[in-house]
Amino acid sequence: MQMKLAQALSLRKELVGQSQSSELRVFGSPMEVYTGRVGKADSVEAAVAEANARSVPPSVDLAKHLGMLARLACLEEVINAVNAESRTEEGGNAFTISALLVQRNLLKKTLDAARLRQFAGRLPAAQRTSAGDQFDDVKVQYPAVQQAPLLEVINALSMAIRNIDDRIQRLNWQVDVDLPDWVAAPSPGQELGPVLAGIFAGR
Repeated sequence: MQMKLAQALSLRKELVGQSQSSELRVFGSPMEVYTGRVGKADSVEAAVAEANARSVPPSVDLAKHLGMLARLACLEEVINAVNAESRTEEGGNAFTISALLVQRNLLKKTLDAARLRQFAGRLPAAQRTSAGDQFDDVKVQYPAVQQAPLLEVINALSMAIRNIDDRIQRLNWQVDVDLPDWVAAPSPGQELGPVLAGIFAGR
């Protein structure tokens, strides 16, 4: 089945969310809490046994959950291959989507680091403590980096990230992706995919 890369990315996001919910349905929470009451002179062994008796086996939906993960793995492989091959040429420079994603992530890390050094609102007032009869010690917290030039850097980085995002989004709607039917829209009986279907058939 053919679709735009943007649609494949949307499908990946949907499958990630579904797989997280499916995992919880299959295995439940890691731990549950049992509360009870015993006499001060009594043993807690009965309460422990009662708590353990409440554990349930893994859901029978395990195969369906694994099939969803198989679809997600295949989808991820196709998306990565397309990202590595698809190129955009602007301003005399050609970049793959993979390269644009790396650049965006590096710029995002730099932007986060710059924002950590940005003081929002008013700075704390000076703190003074007595140092004797004639003097006080003064402690002032101040930004290590001048804020006005820092704001210019933050704005420039934000604009660069937006420009890269725009280029990526344009490509996402230009590039076609070919997905196996069992990944894009599995029919009944195809949910496991070819590999897991063979494995579970031999159980």
